[in-house]
Amino acid sequence: MYTLIKKTAAAILAAALFLSMAGCVGSGGGELLTAPRTAARYTQLYEQIEKMIDSGAEYAAPTGGSNRQT
Repeated sequence: MYTLIKKTAAAILAAALFLSMAGCVGSGGGELLTAPRTAARYTQLYEQIEKMIDSGAEYAAPTGGSNRQT
């Protein structure tokens, strides 16, 4: 009788593990291969900078500090 309970418990545990692993399959990862979208705030900032440059402003990159490019 004890072995029947033990086998039943093992079968239930195996079924639960199998069903919980089914969620790991996913959709194939196709969405991971798409290019990232530009943030809306960055796009708005870029548009504002372009408007200022078009009106005669001059762009000067930072020459010191943590925001300068290498």
